[in-house]
Amino acid sequence: MVGERDANQILQNLSDAIAKLTATIEKSLPRKDIQYYINQAVTYATPTVPISREVFATGSSAGYDRIRVHKDISRNADELQVINEGPGSLYLLYTVDYQNWTQNEIKLDEGKATILNNVYELRVRAPRATCTYTATEYIQTTFKNVDFKAGRQYIRNSTITTGNVYPATAYTTADTHSVNASLTKNATTGYVKNRDNSATLFIWISLDGTEYGQSGAGLGTEYASIQPNSALNIDGGEVYSLKVGADTNSINYEVFLA
Repeated sequence: MVGERDANQILQNLSDAIAKLTATIEKSLPRKDIQYYINQAVTYATPTVPISREVFATGSSAGYDRIRVHKDISRNADELQVINEGPGSLYLLYTVDYQNWTQNEIKLDEGKATILNNVYELRVRAPRATCTYTATEYIQTTFKNVDFKAGRQYIRNSTITTGNVYPATAYTTADTHSVNASLTKNATTGYVKNRDNSATLFIWISLDGTEYGQSGAGLGTEYASIQPNSALNIDGGEVYSLKVGADTNSINYEVFLA
């Protein structure tokens, strides 16, 4: 017979297994609320640690750029990827609750990326004021072999001037992004994000800068669509160039490719 202690242990093991399975399932579900993204240079050069982390609890961020994730999106970022485009090193501190900060700065060398979990707020400094970085929830899953130094990634924040509800017509006024010409190689990872609350984006991808999927079906009729406040992730593909159109006018979007 199973004793009370053994029964309790079995129940605990079962509970732990269910919790792990639930966490795995939740993590694999499509994220509908991903929205945090910034790309900017540090405000000023800060070669050495300017203040102790204990001072952060008072609200001071002297010497650091203050990245207020929770304030901007009304929640913590479950996963926040920080990419150092350079020039030079980047140093990070972050908190999950605004009270408890990381014990030591995280050093991020030029061209490298890291992923931070459950980020309430972030502090960033760099010895050189021209150092540029990206903080994004759109995790580049294949960044292991990607060099994120400035000039080795393609980042654009653009607006569709003229759109059309018919994709084949929207194709004729779509923005063209010559990725290979900028990177001198095809991009293999990244995303295109639709920042509009109601419009739909249309995406045409080319492997050679000439064919955009139109062969047989007709120019502009083969496309991918991106719903409002959503993104198309490109993971392991080949992007020589792409066109971005929309079903209406004046639609803002982001392109991040490497």
